[in-house]
Amino acid sequence: MKRLEKLCFPPPGALPRRPRRHASPGFGLYFIGTRKSNLEIPVNTNSSDQYAALAADYEWLFSDATLSGDPQIEGLQPILAAFSKPRILDCACGTGLAALALARRGYEVLGTDASSSMVMRAREHAAEQNLQARFEVCAWESLPATIQAPVDLVICLGNSLGHCRDEREMLRSLQGMRAVLREGRLLVIESRNWEKLYSDRVRFTHLGLRERAGMRCTPLYVWNFGREFHETVVAEIVLVFEQQGKVRLQTYDIAYQPFHSGQLDALLLRAGFSNLKNDWTPQADSYRVVAGTGRTTPHRR
Repeated sequence: MKRLEKLCFPPPGALPRRPRRHASPGFGLYFIGTRKSNLEIPVNTNSSDQYAALAADYEWLFSDATLSGDPQIEGLQPILAAFSKPRILDCACGTGLAALALARRGYEVLGTDASSSMVMRAREHAAEQNLQARFEVCAWESLPATIQAPVDLVICLGNSLGHCRDEREMLRSLQGMRAVLREGRLLVIESRNWEKLYSDRVRFTHLGLRERAGMRCTPLYVWNFGREFHETVVAEIVLVFEQQGKVRLQTYDIAYQPFHSGQLDALLLRAGFSNLKNDWTPQADSYRVVAGTGRTTPHRR
């Protein structure tokens, strides 16, 4: 256990600096010790899809309550209530948590994600729950070519926009979202407060113990910051699994490009949005931006 503590909580400066690139999962396997109950540590190598390997373990990052998707949708209720039977696009659907929660409530919803592995998991969940929700592999810039009919609400939740590699890519992504929205409809974006994260520079984030089907898992984020705000941040996701007395570590590297809240507002305006409502504060860990497409309030059909 002391070895595990040293591995999960090294002293400041003990971790090597990450290269300034988009880290990606795929994995090799290292072993520590010599006994059969050894600690196994898969280490990421290369893949063009950051979530290709993480998709299988992605849901360990969420508590059981969050896994239902209900907390995300409850936060959207004031917006959903303003529409009559809206057609909704979840353009960063991941494994489908929010999209499926919307489908359970009777909404017409389409989920898209740039990761084919995440979309595959979302489709599996939809089939298991016998829900009518469609999921497609699609990058934000390609939304206009993928979405055949315009939608009333686009949601981009879970800090997803940080995967844009630079400002130009973020602008093209926002333009893709704008292109599939009806006039007078809304985009909702949620983001981590990168200014606060950089100000605090907390290296380790502990997400709490989860236990499912006899498996215990403790997820950790190990943040690897650049020297400057504009440099890529790599979050090393460490999943500590324990089952029948055996401990195993799985790691995944996920890259993010930090951006300022004001930068996002400016890009939304350039992409053709208006009437921005941004609830960012310096103290909040995350924030939400609601952007309109020409009207001050949603239009009912």
